[in-house]
Amino acid sequence: MDALTVVAEKIDAKTPASRRNFEATNILTVATAVAASALARTESRGCHRRTDTVEAREIWLRHLQVSLRNNQLIIDNLPTESA
Repeated sequence: MDALTVVAEKIDAKTPASRRNFEATNILTVATAVAASALARTESRGCHRRTDTVEAREIWLRHLQVSLRNNQLIIDNLPTESA
């Protein structure tokens, strides 16, 4: 996530409006959502692999829902017990 934060900090009001810049911003937004979801999931499942867990847990048998609300990244459907 640190690398994405560095890129995001380079975007400001002086960035010219162009198709290329809009596409780059959209890609950055999606990459940030994917990375945040991966960090929130504390087990390996499907293509998501973690080296700090050995096996999948039933509590994580769910889809996470990521959205932007008021310029904040929100992850819904996290289990109440995440450890």
